[in-house]
Amino acid sequence: MKTRLLSALDADTERLTGTTVWGDTTVPKAGSQSPAEQREKTPEFYTVGQLADLLQLTEMTIYRMVNRRELPCYSIGRIKRFRRSDIEEFLDGCRVPAIKDKRPSR
Repeated sequence: MKTRLLSALDADTERLTGTTVWGDTTVPKAGSQSPAEQREKTPEFYTVGQLADLLQLTEMTIYRMVNRRELPCYSIGRIKRFRRSDIEEFLDGCRVPAIKDKRPSR
């Protein structure tokens, strides 16, 4: 699930910057902007609605997670903003590792 959620974040970055993200490497698409121009267009912060879309959750779920202090955010008055790096750390903490098959091999 983490991979799918991070893929959503990467897809958003690709859409906004014209780059392809592979693991930790960002590769510009042919004819795209310079890395400096890409950094300017990459969203540093997400709104509640944007984050809900990326994580495939409802806005109410995002607000509930913030109120339970499960999801880190910045509050500017009544407005909530979410830093991309904070969301990636949150998703890393949510990851459930796969269990290896414990049956003896034949």
